[in-house]
Amino acid sequence: MFSTMKKSMFFCASSFDPPAMPDPGAATSRRRSVSPSWVLLDKVAYLANRKNGTTAGGYGRTGQAVEVSFWLADPPRLSHLCVHCPGLEKTDFTEEPFVVCSEKNIAVLHVYFTFGPKDSIEERGLRDYFVYRAHHEHPSLELLPTPSPRALQPHEFGLLPCVGGRDDDFVIAVLRPTVVVPEEYDLYVFSSRTWTWSDRLATLDPQAPRMFGELGIHRAAKVIALPRDTLAFVDLRLGILLCRVHEGTLDLHHIGLPELMDMNSKKSPSLIRDVTFSDGVIKFIEIVERKRKVLLERKICPLCKSCTLVNPDLEVDGMGGTIDSTADHYYANDGWDAITWSRSITSGPWVKDCEVSVDDIAINDPRHFDLLPDLRDNRSGKSTLNRNLITCYPTLSMIEQGVFHLTCKVKTEDKTAWILAINMRKKCLEDLASLPADRIHYFFSQPYHPCALSEFMNVAPRYRQVGCKSKRTDHAKNVPTDTTIILHGYYPFTTGDQLRNIFSAFGHLCAWHIPANKQNASVQFVSRSCAEEAMRMLNGTQCGRLNLVLSWGGNTPNKQPRQPMVNQSNGDAGSYR
Repeated sequence: MFSTMKKSMFFCASSFDPPAMPDPGAATSRRRSVSPSWVLLDKVAYLANRKNGTTAGGYGRTGQAVEVSFWLADPPRLSHLCVHCPGLEKTDFTEEPFVVCSEKNIAVLHVYFTFGPKDSIEERGLRDYFVYRAHHEHPSLELLPTPSPRALQPHEFGLLPCVGGRDDDFVIAVLRPTVVVPEEYDLYVFSSRTWTWSDRLATLDPQAPRMFGELGIHRAAKVIALPRDTLAFVDLRLGILLCRVHEGTLDLHHIGLPELMDMNSKKSPSLIRDVTFSDGVIKFIEIVERKRKVLLERKICPLCKSCTLVNPDLEVDGMGGTIDSTADHYYANDGWDAITWSRSITSGPWVKDCEVSVDDIAINDPRHFDLLPDLRDNRSGKSTLNRNLITCYPTLSMIEQGVFHLTCKVKTEDKTAWILAINMRKKCLEDLASLPADRIHYFFSQPYHPCALSEFMNVAPRYRQVGCKSKRTDHAKNVPTDTTIILHGYYPFTTGDQLRNIFSAFGHLCAWHIPANKQNASVQFVSRSCAEEAMRMLNGTQCGRLNLVLSWGGNTPNKQPRQPMVNQSNGDAGSYR
């Protein structure tokens, strides 16, 4: 149906070609000036240098500069993330960077390089995790300590923002079964207050039902933040485990999910189920594909005297299957049904909210047929959705009651997939948007998720550079105007490009200079505020083998900045003028 995720430096072709978005700075742009309150965010990033007002920069463990930018679109169109690492090629990445999790104004990002710190062989090729904080004026990107244990997988991470009511604090948590004792789980927690990882033992509430059976062990497919510093670890087959991460004694409370529909018993739950939290209740959706039996007509070939199909070109199913040579029938797609449920966090049963069939969904906007002519079911004679669409990944809207999004394709081999916004209460198709089919990694996890990051973002370009957290007037009275920074004790094997990569994340450089003796080096910023930020963040730190001991260079407002010259002793210099 959809492509599988490839590892080890194999990338989707579209990963280097992010979709075009309206220019947020253009006066003629149709995009509204205020960012949408929520978006469907593509989890897998594009490797591209596309900056806007959301751009923030940071450094990996090797000192490699990393820049991230978010591009926003109204659902069902996907918003996406662009990651740029100056000086690197695609062979320097094990896989595309991606969004691990996000809540409110915070996102955890994952970048998997093929290299690591040069002086630590055992850490080469390990994962780097970053925390991105969205802000209308000053977004930031910061490297997180390596998770402990290192075997923790990104899909297991849950994010809890505003811990204890404090906006700046957050917690990352991973819940894993101990296997030895079914009722016990290891809880691994990263706290922004201590900036360290820790682990504790969590036990299942004795009053909770035992989760034994064919599968037995609870493994989270997604994690949801709930009120009162609670995380919900969701196993889409076995149910939800609630954990208050700051309690002294960690008791896990279990919430079962509605029973799987009969037709879904052998399917991966992530393809047909979703759980979310909004309007103070937990919400759940499940879709089930209907099948119709199609008889195969056969006849004897007069030449080879063997039995052949009269209709061999029929598409058998949405999974690209083939007809059994001995079969007299097969099952073809015949639409789908969707059911939503809701319940409170603390108690009470699941209550069925809505139930619709594909035959109920009207297509009222003729423009949708221009985008996708095969959208309509021609057999029924009505303007309703095509029953033959291949569907998966139902995703509930964050704010719109009764609306969910569904990923679909017309044929297995199509290179374009579609996201449909379906209103169950009004029984209509509200909108649709296309995306490259190779961005959807079938049999893994949901390729996109709703998030509220956009509420805290301003995509329009700002009058500041990446990494600058304050805006100041360089020539104001009594304000220092030096923009040149001297780097003392320069490591002799560091190149000019590496030096430029380290400092350019804080703003535009107008020049850099490395003398022949390579004992010191200098960089000159265009803006004083960006130079101050670089001085504040880098002075006294270490990037790889480069110890950053910095001082001001002393250029004055009435003196033109010195143009760097390559001297006769094989020095290295550059200018951006």
